[in-house]
Amino acid sequence: MNQFKKIFLSLILIITILVIETPLTKTFAAVTGYPNLPSGVISIDMSELYNFSGSTIYHNIPGEHVIDLTGPNRTDFSGQAWSKRKINLNDPFRLEFYAYLGNALQRQVVADGITLIFRNGTAEHVGGVGSSIGAYGNGLGRAHVLEFDTYYNSRVNQDQSLQDGDHDLFNYMTIYGNHTGHVAIRTSGSNDVVSRHTVLFNGTIFNPVADGGWRKVVYNWDPGGNFGNGRLYGSVGGSSFSLNYNLRNDLADPNSVYWGFTSGTGPLAGNPVGGQSQGVFFTRVYVGTDLSLSKVSTRGDFLEGAEFLLKAVDGGSEVTLVDSGDGTYRLPENFRMTLGKKYLLKETRAPAGHSLSEIASWEISIDLNGRVTVNGQSVPTEKDSVHLTVENRFSPVSVGIKKYAEGNKEELLSLSGAVFQLEKKSAGGAYDLVEEKMTDTEGFAPFTLQEPGDYRMKETQGPVGYDTVAGDYEFSLTKYGEIIYAGDNFEENAPFWTLRHQNQLKPFDLEIQKTDEMGEPLKGAKFQLTGPNINVTLPSDNQAIDHFMFKNLFPGKYTLTELEAPENFEKNSEPLLIDILNDGTVENDRKPVEATLMEGDTANKISMAITNKAKPLLPLVFYKVNEEYQPMENVAFTLYQCFDDTQNHTHEKFTGEEFPECWQYVEETASDEIGEVRFNNLKKGNYLLVETRTHSGYELPLGNWEVHFDPYKEVIDERIHIEAVGDKLPPAFMIEEQEGEKVLKLPNYPTTILPKTGSLGALVGLIAGITCLGMGGVYYIFTDSKNKD
Repeated sequence: MNQFKKIFLSLILIITILVIETPLTKTFAAVTGYPNLPSGVISIDMSELYNFSGSTIYHNIPGEHVIDLTGPNRTDFSGQAWSKRKINLNDPFRLEFYAYLGNALQRQVVADGITLIFRNGTAEHVGGVGSSIGAYGNGLGRAHVLEFDTYYNSRVNQDQSLQDGDHDLFNYMTIYGNHTGHVAIRTSGSNDVVSRHTVLFNGTIFNPVADGGWRKVVYNWDPGGNFGNGRLYGSVGGSSFSLNYNLRNDLADPNSVYWGFTSGTGPLAGNPVGGQSQGVFFTRVYVGTDLSLSKVSTRGDFLEGAEFLLKAVDGGSEVTLVDSGDGTYRLPENFRMTLGKKYLLKETRAPAGHSLSEIASWEISIDLNGRVTVNGQSVPTEKDSVHLTVENRFSPVSVGIKKYAEGNKEELLSLSGAVFQLEKKSAGGAYDLVEEKMTDTEGFAPFTLQEPGDYRMKETQGPVGYDTVAGDYEFSLTKYGEIIYAGDNFEENAPFWTLRHQNQLKPFDLEIQKTDEMGEPLKGAKFQLTGPNINVTLPSDNQAIDHFMFKNLFPGKYTLTELEAPENFEKNSEPLLIDILNDGTVENDRKPVEATLMEGDTANKISMAITNKAKPLLPLVFYKVNEEYQPMENVAFTLYQCFDDTQNHTHEKFTGEEFPECWQYVEETASDEIGEVRFNNLKKGNYLLVETRTHSGYELPLGNWEVHFDPYKEVIDERIHIEAVGDKLPPAFMIEEQEGEKVLKLPNYPTTILPKTGSLGALVGLIAGITCLGMGGVYYIFTDSKNKD
């Protein structure tokens, strides 16, 4: 029987060993060294929450987001996973994760464990290996540690300076020599010395902490519990705990806390020596509700530069959201919204170039289950983060263009009447018309830019009298309402951004009309104009003109000189000074000058009428004398004129009456006491002089005199040309000196009286005359012959 009992007990022991050595989970996860995740459990991605360092490898595999704290080779013997952002222990947190700590029911070494730690300090911390589990020492300072210790460190093998051993606990081991382990709270002091254990879970030889499977851990913090002193509660592997515990007291600064996991192994526990992997994955992380904003314009541009304030409705702290510089805004690193509270979010400053949001504020409520409403409307959360999009309207930007030219005395002259177009560049690169404006009396044209983009300003019509210069000024309006322009032609002190656009006065054409004093055109003058870059004489040929045009005259001083006057007119001896001013007005030293500023491409115009005074009309004067060249008074004459001055015209024979087609009456006069006959104010032309009355006893001429008269000639024989006409020619005019001056004299002769002998008397007279002529001829020959001898 004893032998039978021995055999039976041996079989029981063998079966127990086989059962114990059989893993609790026979299949393994895609991550080497870890079992599959429990059925129905969904892991969450922690890559946005944690930074990983040391031997830690994060396996971001869909469905299996495992933080492998020991790593496959563990050459560093220490691994860390630290939160990217700090938390505030005045706010609650809820952590739900699964820890795999190896299998103490196998022969492989299970050491040294992992920690969940809350600390101050820098973003990274690396503690000692072995008993320090990658957490303790190296300047950790005051910290709260939840350790999952799978190894027992006695007073002998602990870090003596840290006192991080387990000598305050009992040491239990499985049948394979692994320690049963514990889950406990410890703190690190300011000198890095570690406190005694506050045990939450103790492993046993049949249920060690490293049981070969995933242990669910819930670790919650309620800062308002226990009358505001705080409470820790949760569970480890199904065993619940609740502690009145003020976590805040474990740290120097509970408002700015990093949290995460560490691991640490000794040389004998590392791969490939034979140690087992240890790591975690999360199913729930609540360290406060985060808030992020996207600030956009009405056209979808992300906007920097806004300011948001978030304040708890119950009067808690007020924080300013952090501008990320890319159009998004977030809470400060150490601030989260918490469960069961309401917050009021306000935009206190809009981005540059925009107005505040049309929504004045947002009330954000978070219930105890983490559900969020904004202004009464439920909003989705992702990883306990609320995201809002806030739209701002772009504030229209006023721009303008100032039109000017150089005025007189170095002053600037504002120009009205110019037309400018504002264009906006389309997506295809072409410019489309936005608005067209005309400059006012101050030379200003305002425009309004309704949205950001690339713009162009150009002149399409210059002011009257000035050139048109397109300019084509290209500039950009940023999404913040800022003008980007490469040029420097803008007003420095204008109330808003204003371009300056200068125009030049168009050149003038000087138009001169030559007239007499009655305004009638006069041909035959010649002018010379000198001035800036000009010396022109018109006409350039010998053509007689009465209209002169000097072109392309720019502002400056000019001198107009009359070189030749029209025939029979006096020349203007004084030059005319013409001053074209920068403001488009024209002055001269004599009289106002008519200047017209022209539209379009037509040159500006100066119009001047320059008159000439006719030379004096010399009279038609002659003297009536008798046969002894003595003055004859009261001899009457009538003067007729022919107005037909065509070359082929033949004068009609005068019969004593007017001829409508030829001779027409002008005037009649009589000689005075000195015999002077005077016709005044006669124009140049052809005249007929008729003697109509003479003295008794004097013969009245039967013929007449055709007179070509030019009253402008000073020399008498050039002024008066006389030709006797008629069947019986009248006496001829004679030129004689009289008081030092050449004058014309017209004699009259007495009437011839023959003897009363009838016809015989005439014959007797004729014969007597011939006889006398004959005797005279004989006497001349005789005398001449005698003189020769």
